[in-house]
Amino acid sequence: MYNKNGDWIGWFPWSDGDAVTTEGEYLGTVVGDRLLRRVDQPYRGYPGYPGYPGYPGYPGYPGYAGSVSMPYGFADVDPAQLRA
Repeated sequence: MYNKNGDWIGWFPWSDGDAVTTEGEYLGTVVGDRLLRRVDQPYRGYPGYPGYPGYPGYPGYPGYAGSVSMPYGFADVDPAQLRA
């Protein structure tokens, strides 16, 4: 996973949409087209390390998706965690 500047900030070690930081800590969960943080995320163990990925290139601008209500048990990911 990359932030909008193209910096590697995390990855998806499991196939359920849970993302972890480059240090292996829970970052958030993809819900629809949003990255949200589960309020009570159980510890899943250390996910390993995938190796440093290559540069993804410029991500472009995805446009405006509109507003969606927050699902129960989730909160927005802290923007500070989305910076490298």
